[in-house]
Amino acid sequence: MSDLDLPLYKNFANPANYGKKRALSDIKWIVLHYTGNDGDTDTGNGKYFAREAVGASAHYFVDEDSATQSVPDEYIAWHCQTPGMTLKCGCRNSNSLGVEMCSDYVDGKCVITEKTKQNAAKLVKWLMDKYNVPTERVVRHFDVCGKECPEPWVRNEKEWLDFKRLIKKEGVNMEELKKLEAEFEKLKKEFENRREKVYTKFDEIPEWGKATVEKLIRYEYLYGDGENLNISYDLLRMLVLNDRAGLYGG
Repeated sequence: MSDLDLPLYKNFANPANYGKKRALSDIKWIVLHYTGNDGDTDTGNGKYFAREAVGASAHYFVDEDSATQSVPDEYIAWHCQTPGMTLKCGCRNSNSLGVEMCSDYVDGKCVITEKTKQNAAKLVKWLMDKYNVPTERVVRHFDVCGKECPEPWVRNEKEWLDFKRLIKKEGVNMEELKKLEAEFEKLKKEFENRREKVYTKFDEIPEWGKATVEKLIRYEYLYGDGENLNISYDLLRMLVLNDRAGLYGG
């Protein structure tokens, strides 16, 4: 896993703000939120949630220069199942990480600054890599239950699409790559074993080569009574190819 190119602090929340422990393998989703404040910071939010008991939480806060972890990944944060709202996908508090982006107000509108967006992308990509979360399972709070959060990215869909492009995984999923590598090694070993194989009896010859061997014994190109052959896999393959090319007659 690549290192996080962003300062990451830890200031764990008041235990009254988050739920029980879970297996890290349960983490399948990442949810983006916004604080809705004007000019707040990740460290300030970390201190607030560590001090106060508010019955809500997020795993991470991120701003223009750093990030703070507020809830350990192995614990359930209360961040995306908003009471009274209908869940729209398979994401739940129990199987997700919550990332809160600090916000600012410009001309009366709440915004996620470009620096904060870039840092959020770094943090999310790091978490995606760490827990093998695909791009399609990085969602907004809005996508989970319809709450307008992060509001700037609900109001302006282009901002959300830009963020998705920043975190898009290129190439093969690492888990799938490992499976492919294991399958390749298995096939390679099987091929090497076949190449080392020497057929000494006619009954050992694979079906695809028996007709050729029988013909060559009959024409006395090969000597043996079906019990004393000495044909390697590579030799058998060459003989069959020559036979199919018509080099041994009808």
